[in-house]
Amino acid sequence: LHNLMDAKLKRMDPSVQCSDNLMTLKVKRGRAPHFLVDSGEGPLTPLSQMPSKCGFSVKRSRRDVRFTAPYQGCHVTQQGADYVLPLRLWGAPMTMSCPAVLPPPSVSCFPSGMVVKIGGIRANELKVKVSGTWKSLSSICSSCGFAVEELSRGLKLTAPYNKGLCIEMEV
Repeated sequence: LHNLMDAKLKRMDPSVQCSDNLMTLKVKRGRAPHFLVDSGEGPLTPLSQMPSKCGFSVKRSRRDVRFTAPYQGCHVTQQGADYVLPLRLWGAPMTMSCPAVLPPPSVSCFPSGMVVKIGGIRANELKVKVSGTWKSLSSICSSCGFAVEELSRGLKLTAPYNKGLCIEMEV
């Protein structure tokens, strides 16, 4: 039974994105699982049926389902350096958690390019100024030679210096 649950969970490919005031649990679409909020008292409540005052939301797309919970939402507690929402899935306890403080952005410079790490953001939320125009990061990655790696708490962008109009030198 434990191996069956592990296999089901692996197929869902769960990930948590953390921002300044929200945590978002993303799972592959398929048959959307019923995550239950474990308040520690009383019956378990489906995440999708929490009262509106709790600030939770569920967004479905063709590819995935996103469950969003604000850090100040119902049953979200701060435990040490993390915000934690206790959940149950197929009867098994689990938690959705994010650090209470996101790390500041960092830039590392190398002779051939730079590496930028940004916490609390996904690649599809980031815009880059190219030739004086703001464009989505995903639309310019291949033409500018940028490499993006989604991390559990943000992203890492590697940008080479030698890509013509993509990198402007300022003195």
